[in-house]
Parts: sequence; structure tokens; C-alpha cells
Amino acid sequence: MCAVYGRRGRRDRINLVEQMRAKVMAMVLLGTALLWLALAMWCPSLSQAKNMFRSQGADMCSDFGMPRLCAMEKNPYRSSQVAVEDRCYPPICYQLVSLFPKDQIDGGLLCTMIFASIFLLSMILLGEKSAGPESRGEAWLMAGAMAASAPFILNLERANLIWIPAAGILLFWAWYDAESTWKRNGALLALAVACAFKLTPAVFALVLVKNRRWKDFLLVAILTTVLIVVPFALCGGMSTFGDWRTCVQTHLEHYGPFKSVGVFVFARIIGVKLFGPDTLGFRTMLVMGRLADVVCGLVALFTFFRARNHRVEVLMLVLSLIFLPSVTQSYVLLYLAPVLALSVSKRLSMAEGVLLFFVLCALRLPVTRGDVRLSLLLADAALFGLLGLGANRVWRQRGTADD
Repeated sequence: MCAVYGRRGRRDRINLVEQMRAKVMAMVLLGTALLWLALAMWCPSLSQAKNMFRSQGADMCSDFGMPRLCAMEKNPYRSSQVAVEDRCYPPICYQLVSLFPKDQIDGGLLCTMIFASIFLLSMILLGEKSAGPESRGEAWLMAGAMAASAPFILNLERANLIWIPAAGILLFWAWYDAESTWKRNGALLALAVACAFKLTPAVFALVLVKNRRWKDFLLVAILTTVLIVVPFALCGGMSTFGDWRTCVQTHLEHYGPFKSVGVFVFARIIGVKLFGPDTLGFRTMLVMGRLADVVCGLVALFTFFRARNHRVEVLMLVLSLIFLPSVTQSYVLLYLAPVLALSVSKRLSMAEGVLLFFVLCALRLPVTRGDVRLSLLLADAALFGLLGLGANRVWRQRGTADD
């Protein structure tokens, strides 16, 4: 009898330690963000502010400024004030930004403050759903950790509209399996809005496919199509659809070589070192890096369909969303928010906590070789680690939806 109680007590202590890891990771992220802020403010010559803010803030809110300029034109896809590769947003985005002040800083800050707040509140909602009654406050801690992360701080400066699809994914995951009909329908609408703004969040509709909710999947597809197509009526009519397609293609061609996450990043660095830019060897390395990213994305998708744990399912979908597109910028790591939210009061292994820390940490190591930054490479490598851990756990059938 004593041995039984001893083993039970030992298991309880292990479970407590595992549940504390998420809190520790969140508090460390908060601490490193405070250190980053101090260094950025009082030691501007160091790498902290320069590595997070483009041109040390001289181009602040540029990702709001470009679509806002396009929104002033009858046909936003032929704006003479914005480069072709930057006129790539669906028309619903231009209708939204037109509601904000024309000034890049004033409008961008107002827009990003509103939607960043909605993003964090959506994360708290999902965190509270996953938490037990005794640990609801931890959802706020995780949201605070996300607000202290590198992609969050980066997007405060860029003011990219990714806040909206990221919030839509959080709401979808919080409500897609709710008993309430209005919440389930709200989840489908939130996912459709996310898809209409950025297209790539459509990968999360695979949750509905996996659960054989075919009517809901069809409804998301219809809503997404409506949200993309109907706003064309306010942007010069459907005749501008071809202009949008041209801008999107130019965007992919222009920004593809500058993809900031994935195997592609390492392939680009190695290619430059070995062959130099604008050589056949360099271009071959880029192709190999792109193919490797596609393989990683497909592995994540196959792992998702086999996973039984909600947090692992989300992680695999996020990783596929990061690896598969040919154009990916660092702020897409905001899509990791539901992974953190679902870590509230759940088991988080030491390896997962460390890897998530490297991906999200705001503090930059002052080690740079040319335009290669060690912190960014560590974050990139940590994504592969998360993919490997998740795949190993799922394919060995470790864990259930309850842990």
C-alpha cells in the first residue's frame, strides 16, 4: 500500500513539474523582453533595436502604409504610389484600412493597437477554454508571453494585417467544437475571415476534414469566396481580378528569395558562401532549400492527420503554414499563439519549452556575420526541432488529446 501511494505521489510531482514548465517559459519570455526593451532604449547602438526594427524605426508601420495608399485609388492594384509586388492584398484588406487615418504612423498605430488587442483577447479566450477552473489566470500569463515575443514586437513596428487572420485562427480553435451553435458558426466565420485576409490560414480547415465535418468545410469555402470576391465591387469591379493576380505573382517572385524561415534560409546562406550570388550553384541551392521546405510542410501535414493531441495538431498545422508557402516573413510566427494558449495547465516537455523559447525570444544575441544573425538561425533551427519532436511523439503514439 505504501508503495502504491509512493508511486502515485511521485507521478503527481512529475505532473506538477510538467505543468510548471509552461509558466516558467512564459515568465522567462517576459523577462527577456524587458531586457530587450532596456537595451533597445538605453543602448541603441547595440543590435537589439536594429535587429527588430527596420531602419531603426524610420519606416515604422510600412505594412499599413502601403495598403493604405492603395486604398485611396479606385483600382488599388494600379496604384502609382506603391510597387507592384506590394499591391498584393485581397480587396477586403483595402476596405478595412480605408477606415483608418491616411497618415502611415497615426493610422498604422491605431490599426495595430486595435487588432493586436483583439488578437491577445482571442488568445486568452482559447487559453481559458483549455485551462482548468483553478488555473484560468494562466491564460493571461501566456498572452503576456506572446506579447513579449519577437514576432509580436516586430509586428508592432510593421503593422502588418496578420493580426486579423491570427486572431481568426485563435477564435476558430476556441469555438469550432463548442456545444453552442452560434459559437460553432462564429468559429467558421472567423476562419473564413482569416482565409480572406491571408489565404494561407485555409490549412486550418483541414481540422474540419479530419473530423468529417463536410458541411462546415463547404460553408468555410463559400464564406471565404464571398469575402474575397464581393469586395471587388468596391475596388473597380471584377475586371481588376486579373490585376490582383498579376500583383500576387509579382509578389511571390520578388519576395521568394527573401523568405525568412525554413530550410530555404540555410540553403541561401550556404549557397552564397559556396558559390556567390547570381550563380547556377546558388540558384540550385535555393531550389533544394525550397524542396526541403515542401517536404517539411508535408511531413507536418501527415503528422497532423495522425495526431490525437490538440496542441500537437495545431503545432503541425502552423509548421505546415510556415514551411509550405514560398514567401514567409518572421511575423508569421504569431500563428504559434494557439500552441502557447493550449499549453496552459497542459504537459509541456523541457525540450518543447526550450525550443519555443528560442523561436519566440525577443532578446537578440549580438553575433552577426554580414546579414546573417545567429538568433534568427537558432529560431529557424528550433522550428525543425519542434517538427521532429511532434512527429516523433505522434508516430510513436505518445500522448492523447487529454494531456
